[in-house]
Amino acid sequence: MLEGAIIGAVVGVIVSVVMLLKRGSIRKKVLGTLQAQGPAAARSLLDRRIPPTRKIALRQILDQRERMAALTIFGDVAALEEEVAAHGGSLTAVVQVNGVALLGAALRSADARPAAERLVGLAEQIEREGGITMGLVKKKTRALATLAMGVTGVPIPTETRLTLDGLAGEGGMVQILIWQALARAVDAMGQREQAASLRRKVEELTSAFAQPPGHAAA
Repeated sequence: MLEGAIIGAVVGVIVSVVMLLKRGSIRKKVLGTLQAQGPAAARSLLDRRIPPTRKIALRQILDQRERMAALTIFGDVAALEEEVAAHGGSLTAVVQVNGVALLGAALRSADARPAAERLVGLAEQIEREGGITMGLVKKKTRALATLAMGVTGVPIPTETRLTLDGLAGEGGMVQILIWQALARAVDAMGQREQAASLRRKVEELTSAFAQPPGHAAA
């Protein structure tokens, strides 16, 4: 039994590493194309690598979260809203993907509050309707909702920051989205040095957030 548990743990670590590398590869290609050829070419690449979907299968959650983060980097709030409205599937799949999308919409909209409040509603829905096995999904969705409200100026509790740091540690384009949203949130909390540090991390990867909210990447 112990040997089986050890093997299972090793397999889990290997799968996690492979998925992290995959997200890193897609991020590098999409951001490289964005920098070299512009948003239209980057969007075309994204659509080939991670096509939009109406029914999100469980195996598609991580890829679709990456798609939502990429659309945020492009500054395409209209596409985020369109895909959120189209998404179907199990509650856990829809919540995890739309949670990232709504955080992106809050970050990229001139008025962050409407999308942030919808994300709060999504967190409340999963807390009401999600079963006992969805504890981690509930925690992560609530953390994203708190971050979205942080973009509007509501302070973020320390314990939520730890969860957000864990989400950022999953890599990919979601990492960039969380860093940029955190930069906005902690800046509003008066933590200027932390905000500057987070923005430097983002700027090392992309200049897409240089323009103000409500504008698409040029």
